[in-house]
Amino acid sequence: MPRRKREIKRERCNTWIDCDIYERVKKLSDRKGSSVYNYLNEMVETSTELEERGFSTSTAGGIFFGWNILRTAGLVLSPASGGTSEDWKKAGVRLGTLLKHQGATLDSIMNIFAMILECVGHVERQDRRLIVGGLRINDDMVKMMVEMIGAAASSAGVGVEVKFENGLILLSLTGS
Repeated sequence: MPRRKREIKRERCNTWIDCDIYERVKKLSDRKGSSVYNYLNEMVETSTELEERGFSTSTAGGIFFGWNILRTAGLVLSPASGGTSEDWKKAGVRLGTLLKHQGATLDSIMNIFAMILECVGHVERQDRRLIVGGLRINDDMVKMMVEMIGAAASSAGVGVEVKFENGLILLSLTGS
């Protein structure tokens, strides 16, 4: 996201924020060595750009949460790096353990599974189901991903049925 340049004079307007929010923003801006004015403008500009692109700020927060979980579990490079079926299952167990200990909700778990599956095909979410088509990897890799997601769900204590059939990955939540 672009950063504001100080040299450019822009027309300004006034707005109000709650004092407790202002204090939190002030601490963050101090840590970054920025003024509250510049920091707030950057935050609002970034949030506005995300909204204009169709991402709510809560969706973006979920994406960052998911990315950090995947990176911590060692899954960021897994689709590109291959590995054995056992490696993928172990990665799934690590992911599920992290999700469980982070207190991830079913919705955030589904979003993380969708992020993983977006690497291999087009993901369509229907409430408690994910359907993945247009797969861009071979069947053996798909089967390993299915096993990994199954292991992640099991480790997280989430009831999930995940299948690979007729060229589609079908994932459904089975519990509450």
